[in-house]
Amino acid sequence: MYSIDSSFCCVESKKGNLWMRSEWIFQQTIGRMKHQKMHRRKTIVLFISFLLVLLLFFQSERVKIIERTFILEGPTGSSQLYNSCFVPYWNQVTTDDVTHSDEFRKWAATGFGGNNNLMDGESRLLSAFVYPEDISIITTAMHTFGKQATCRYYDCNRIEIHSARFESRVWPLAVISCPRRFGAEFVSVSFGNEEESEEFREPIPLINRVYEKPIHELSVCVGPLYGNESKWLEIIEYVEHYRLLGTSFFYFTLFNMNEYDRKIIDDYERLGIAESTKYVTEYLRLGWMSHLIQTHECHYRSKFRSKWVVNMDIDERLIYTGPFNLKHYLRSMPSNIGEVSFTTNRVLKTEENPSKYVSESQLFSELMFLKYNKTTEISWYNLKGIIRPEMVALLFYHWSFFQFEGVKVMSVPKRIGHVRHYRNIDTTALNGNWMENYDGKLRITRLSSSFEKKLIMAVRRKVKYVYDQRGIRCEEIPEWLSSRYKRELLDCKFRYE
Repeated sequence: MYSIDSSFCCVESKKGNLWMRSEWIFQQTIGRMKHQKMHRRKTIVLFISFLLVLLLFFQSERVKIIERTFILEGPTGSSQLYNSCFVPYWNQVTTDDVTHSDEFRKWAATGFGGNNNLMDGESRLLSAFVYPEDISIITTAMHTFGKQATCRYYDCNRIEIHSARFESRVWPLAVISCPRRFGAEFVSVSFGNEEESEEFREPIPLINRVYEKPIHELSVCVGPLYGNESKWLEIIEYVEHYRLLGTSFFYFTLFNMNEYDRKIIDDYERLGIAESTKYVTEYLRLGWMSHLIQTHECHYRSKFRSKWVVNMDIDERLIYTGPFNLKHYLRSMPSNIGEVSFTTNRVLKTEENPSKYVSESQLFSELMFLKYNKTTEISWYNLKGIIRPEMVALLFYHWSFFQFEGVKVMSVPKRIGHVRHYRNIDTTALNGNWMENYDGKLRITRLSSSFEKKLIMAVRRKVKYVYDQRGIRCEEIPEWLSSRYKRELLDCKFRYE
């Protein structure tokens, strides 16, 4: 009995030890599995953290190798995604070189096309235009002519596009020609061996000039506006004169202008028949020495947007005396005519223009085309042109200097038209002493009576609209408002005060 009980206890003890050992092995296995799982989690977390740090590094650097997302315009439409660039059809283009690059290099080698003026002037970006095949960037410095320049391209987020730079040169004058790049919306330039931090030029937007055909048949590049003499009335006469000739758009360049004169420019821009280029340079004032920059900037601004462009200063009026009208005459030109040149005569101007509008009687007494009619004979001494911008490579002040291959310039007979140039005799002004060197005889000439009548009406209407202004009358203010606020706050006067 005793021996049986003892055997039974031993068996039970062995079974207990085996069970405890199995349980211990099981717990150890579970522990190792948990430890391995935690290790894998830590590894994954560390790997993800590393990737995030790497991505944040590239984002903070905003380096040129950044990958970007373009949303392309397509027939089914597209949606704008955050921080991505929508690229319309016209901007889905990349070109390898500049149009007419061989001709540009040949002309640049001659040394023509430059004007080393204002030698210490800063080379600031003025404007940039994108055309069907290339891009033109205009700067404010003429002394960079012929220098090596690097075209730089930026997307809609102003991030430089990777591997897009192009080595070019400044020609003509202050213009850098660049090929196109897919999705580029902003551009900048660097010169020679400039370091990034040395003189960074913040990119400027590309102005679209990619059109199937020109928007305007006939436009005007208005010479630069500067100097002390008031120009509000002269501007109105000028614009309304050319509107009667059939022009539909005006490109103004503002060097220096007071607030009163600026109002009329603003009104023409409001109507959608004008735009103006503003200059921000290190100089307090700009004058005739910067005229050629204006000539070229307006030339490239009007390119592909206007078929024909009248290139005249604010004191010059084209007189058309041919059959039908000016636009009909231009339509009759052969397709290889890139410029038509007109003869000029000078009109003696003896007084300054009025500084402000006072009354209708004052207005009619100050209209230049009525007040000044003593003129020189018509001559070829100083030509003025109407130009096809895409057919001409280089301009002087008022006519083209280089035309592309096969393009011709035609001189317009005097019986068809000429330019009336209102020249003052202020000896402090540029060429203000012209009468001292003139040995001819002045005679009285006028515009045609029908044209004068139309011009008088047009000028009067515009002057009255913009400049015939008055203060607020207290009688116009309702009683509940005038009783609530003091007179000083209402800024009004009674009619008979």
